[in-house]
Amino acid sequence: MKCLTYLRRLVIEDCDNLCVLPEWLGELQSLLSLGIKGLPEMTIPPESIQHLTSLEILDIKSCNALQQLPEQLGELCSLHDLTIYGLPALTYLPESMRHLTSLRFLNLAC
Repeated sequence: MKCLTYLRRLVIEDCDNLCVLPEWLGELQSLLSLGIKGLPEMTIPPESIQHLTSLEILDIKSCNALQQLPEQLGELCSLHDLTIYGLPALTYLPESMRHLTSLRFLNLAC
C-alpha cells in the first residue's frame, strides 16, 4: 500500500456491513493511531496488526461480533494507550498482552 506509506492516523468507523479488515493494514509502518469503531459484523481483526510496531494508540469499540483479539497483540511494543470497549462477544484477552510493557493507559469495558 505504497500510497499510504506516511499515514499516521486511521479510523474505520460505522461500517455496518464490513466483516473483514484488509491484511494490508499491517503494512502501514508509520501508523501511530488506529481506531476500529462500530463494525458490528467484524468477528476478528486482521492478524497483520502485529506488524504495526509504531502503533501507540489502539481503540477497538462497539464491534458486537468481535470474538477475539489477535494473539500477537503483545508484539505492539510502542503501544501506550489501549481501549477495548463494547465487545460483548469477546470472552478472553490474549495472553501476549502481558508483554505490552509501554502500556500506560488501559480501558476495558463491556
